[in-house]
Amino acid sequence: MNKKKQVTKKEVKKKKITFFSAILLVIGSSIGAGIFLKNGEVLGNVGQSVVLALVSWVLSIFGVICMGVSLAEIASATTDSNLGIISWVKNFCHKYLYKISKYFMAFLYLPLNFFLMPYYVVIQFQDAFGWQTQWWVSALIAFAISAWFFIASGLSSKLGDIQNKVVTYVKFIPLAFCIIAGIVIACMGLGGEHSIAPVAPEVGSHVRLAQMFAPLGVIGSIPAIIFSYDGFYSAAGIQSEMEEPKKTPLALVVGLLIVSAINLLIAVALLFGSENGKVNHLGWFFDNAHWVIGVMEMLIAIGVLGIINGFAIYNPLYYQDLIKGGELPFSDKLKGKIATQKHNWVGLIYAGVITLVFFIIFTLIGALAYVDTIGYGTTDMVPFLGGTAKVGYDVLANGPCNSLYSFCDLMANWTSIFAFLCVVFATIGAMINRRTNKVQVRKVKGFWFCSIVSTIVIGIAVLFIVAASITDIVIVSGWAKDIGSTTVPGYENYTQNDWFKDILGASMTLIMLVIFVLVCCIPSSVEMHKEKKLHLARA
Repeated sequence: MNKKKQVTKKEVKKKKITFFSAILLVIGSSIGAGIFLKNGEVLGNVGQSVVLALVSWVLSIFGVICMGVSLAEIASATTDSNLGIISWVKNFCHKYLYKISKYFMAFLYLPLNFFLMPYYVVIQFQDAFGWQTQWWVSALIAFAISAWFFIASGLSSKLGDIQNKVVTYVKFIPLAFCIIAGIVIACMGLGGEHSIAPVAPEVGSHVRLAQMFAPLGVIGSIPAIIFSYDGFYSAAGIQSEMEEPKKTPLALVVGLLIVSAINLLIAVALLFGSENGKVNHLGWFFDNAHWVIGVMEMLIAIGVLGIINGFAIYNPLYYQDLIKGGELPFSDKLKGKIATQKHNWVGLIYAGVITLVFFIIFTLIGALAYVDTIGYGTTDMVPFLGGTAKVGYDVLANGPCNSLYSFCDLMANWTSIFAFLCVVFATIGAMINRRTNKVQVRKVKGFWFCSIVSTIVIGIAVLFIVAASITDIVIVSGWAKDIGSTTVPGYENYTQNDWFKDILGASMTLIMLVIFVLVCCIPSSVEMHKEKKLHLARA
């Protein structure tokens, strides 16, 4: 009998994730994408001022670190759940907010990350090799990447842990290179020209709300910077796979501190060592050894795989916990199968169907019904195998790849800002809990200060991006007067088609916000109504 128990413990031990592995998962699930992909966007928002771009990073990082300290208390309320963010909302907030968060995570956030992240991997490889692919080729490659991690890491947390360690170790190569090379190049004065003060847009030029006034650009950059942390909470969603679930909050805080330190160093290195804030324009290397940049681009792509891997481990566990609680459609039919399954097949298949549908629909929208609003068609690509730098993706296909990647950026900003908004819900609820003490937690010093700071920083970012999504439509509508104009500097050839692309890009931002709200609120309201009717019937 004792022998049988010992064997069971060994089997359980084999699939458990250590505290150190959990810290690596926080790091591997968040670092390596946003810091490389969003720095250029931040510079554009603040009028190319490296000082204000750095202010944006410091402000955002301070807010995220404060949020991490708050989460040390918030996450301590739960040690046996794989629901991550929504378990925090469930513990500290009204039931309706919990349901909104639940549907956001299940039907938007998780499926969309398996749509977004693989494309960012493809983008980095395209930068490295100077590819000119058709959009459907990029889609097939992205789908293959998503499918591998979805199945491999989803079925085996042990394999996912191994993959995370390998990828995390590899991704530290470009991180270290960018920090050292960028700072050295900047100190030697080889990083190109940089603007200290913001450059005001020319009168009549086509700029949106975030670019009109530099301080607004600082606020408008927070959503993009927050994206560079997106995914850190995946470690909180695998508590049942950890050896010591009670150490989850500490793993989150330690991981966040490490990620923040690395992000700040890279931001400084790229802002002063590169003209555009990106790796592909890293000073001396761009002109003399761009093959080195190509290698780094490939390693960055491998780093993004770690983020996909983190979500893949978390994914089936999240859906299965909701199914067990009867929280998702068809839960009653699937509960029994979870108890008898050998691996996480039920959660994997449930998540797989949703993810596949989202991947197909959003790929088609991005490639065929959207436009390149970011500027992927003018991005310098540095071929790894030599030759001259190329400009833009997918020239032969007239831009569907550019549009698809630009659409990914739009969706990335919305998914990350909504996810952090869920954390704000939980933080506000936890502050109220400090007064009521309804939920038992391990109280953390500095909780009040950190909670208030993180709520303000993220709250302002949310309000700004919502306001900008409406205001930008009005602003872009005014550009119609410049169609065919010969007097507006830089827009002499502004056509009806150009204006249509601009208004479509601005409108789509608001349209996606509305879709997000509807997907979250409609099923939540229906569910609340059914529960109310059931309660009244029983009474």
